[in-house]
Amino acid sequence: MVEAALNTIGDNLESVALSCHKISPARYILVDSAGCFKEVSRERFEYNSKYAAWDYYSQVISINKVIASKLITSNNYLSFFIRDFSKLKIEDIEKYYSKFDIPEDRKWIPEWIEQNVFNFGNGKKADMIKVFFQGTLEEYRNAGMDYLYNKSITSDKRYYQDPDAGAPLGIGLNAKKPYIQSRNRQTFGVDRDQGVRYKMFYDILKSLCKRGYPMLYIRDNGDLVPMNPADKESQFVPQSLLFVSKINQRGELEIVHMDTVA
Repeated sequence: MVEAALNTIGDNLESVALSCHKISPARYILVDSAGCFKEVSRERFEYNSKYAAWDYYSQVISINKVIASKLITSNNYLSFFIRDFSKLKIEDIEKYYSKFDIPEDRKWIPEWIEQNVFNFGNGKKADMIKVFFQGTLEEYRNAGMDYLYNKSITSDKRYYQDPDAGAPLGIGLNAKKPYIQSRNRQTFGVDRDQGVRYKMFYDILKSLCKRGYPMLYIRDNGDLVPMNPADKESQFVPQSLLFVSKINQRGELEIVHMDTVA
């Protein structure tokens, strides 16, 4: 059913994921090319489509698939997301930036973070700080897609002989599950490009849940019709695919129902 949804949305999948993206509560810090910074409100940041795209392309898939220290939850050299300053050390920052091939004219960014980021910590573990350095949308996209491509599938040689094939987001591989071990069933797998598309569809459903729309109809022409079943105006949309989702206590998306509406 998810595959059918991907085929129906088609080439618009990434733009739809960007338009649906819901940014999380945080302090948003913008740093220009001279190293000067300003803080903008969450509302203003989300209103700016370029900034919202920066946030989308900077997010990690899960805390278990971060770049370096689990304290830092961004995925490229142009952004730096941190929540718990009480545990953050200079070594964590150095390890984070050591993973990237930073252009010569941006070599100052790690030093800026080391010298300034601790000034934004106010002792509250729950407060997220998101720092964004000036860059083009293409630069952010290239960095984010590179991370996403490498992390889009879970590959395990016990189930997949091809290292570029694996389980897409939302399908865990657990050898203790009897259906995984069954010789009569083949573990579902996709390549990395398809894994990226699964992730983007996951992002769409999760963002709509955050916006109060756990029900999504996808028309045959690819149009999306999000709804809240509690609203009186909610109704069946004929000739569409139906997905009902929720966000669990761990902050993960769960698809609780899928159907075809004739």
